[in-house]
Amino acid sequence: MRRRRRSTFAILAVVGASLLAGLGATPASAAPAPAPLIQACLAKGASNNAYTDAGWYRTRNQWCRNSIIRAGETGGGQAGAVQAAVAIGVTTSPTDLSVHVDMYIRPISATGTLANALLDVELPCTGCTATGVTNGRAALLSGWRDNGNTTFDFTAGLGTGVDKVANHAFHPRFLLDGGRLAKESTGTAFRCDSASYINAGNTPGCVFPQTHPTLTYDAKLQPNAKDTIAHIRLALTKPTSTQPLWLGSDAGKKTIPSVLHRQTSKSKNRANNRAAAAVCRSIDPSYVSKGNDCDEFPFESSQEGAAKGDKRFSALPVRLGDNRSAGSTLGKFYTDLRVLEGEEYHVAVPR
Repeated sequence: MRRRRRSTFAILAVVGASLLAGLGATPASAAPAPAPLIQACLAKGASNNAYTDAGWYRTRNQWCRNSIIRAGETGGGQAGAVQAAVAIGVTTSPTDLSVHVDMYIRPISATGTLANALLDVELPCTGCTATGVTNGRAALLSGWRDNGNTTFDFTAGLGTGVDKVANHAFHPRFLLDGGRLAKESTGTAFRCDSASYINAGNTPGCVFPQTHPTLTYDAKLQPNAKDTIAHIRLALTKPTSTQPLWLGSDAGKKTIPSVLHRQTSKSKNRANNRAAAAVCRSIDPSYVSKGNDCDEFPFESSQEGAAKGDKRFSALPVRLGDNRSAGSTLGKFYTDLRVLEGEEYHVAVPR
């Protein structure tokens, strides 16, 4: 009996975009097109990160990666090789524990003993419960050419503690020719929680914490909050012109951070609000009777708020309705992106 050498897989950490160009389009054989997230990952406009081992965190709820897998065997007079392009996309839900995975495999070349090998794809998820199609797909390479798609659906679990935070990880696994383990590659991780301050009723959800949430205030899109937005822009671009004044030997060096951390403590948030209100009263003692509100930046719901004591904040009376509109945007941002206690986020105001 001739002995065959075990096949081995290698996942390339960085893959040139040219190797995967055009794989997102439906081929001439009319094979089914990949899922929308996979198409976005393969598109010319995709981030270069899509072609790295870390992958591309497209949004707080979407991640994808493109790579090339290779396998080869020699020995006993037999030889063969396989090369295929693999694109994987993961979508989490901010309002429940469902996780959907799309995978698209296109064999590029296959020779010798592996010319039409059986390729089995699995996707273990730590801490997840399998639902729907979860055991992966096994097909000959000819079958993958006819239809390169497969999907996985999971229900993620929650952890313990007040917010019930749990972290989960995917590890794609590729098996070749009768189930011999070829490669278990690195995937991605996501976070689930059921924090009571995110949604009423402790509604759970999952996000990719690797992303840094950015809250963008744009006066063109939010005219009802234009005065508050103008104040935030002033605080970020001309902090020395804001109240409270920066005094001392380093006058003119006042800075106000655009990178903040969420704070959910009601008592600490009230302390921030009181410190800011004192500044607003010094600007206009009758601002409340005039129908105005005290706007503060950094926000009262941030660890960098006015009560921190370093005076690196700005307070200004603005129209009450204007300020409440901006506050509603902030609240929606916290909820939609599931920003947890102490988590970092960024604030941006286009010119």
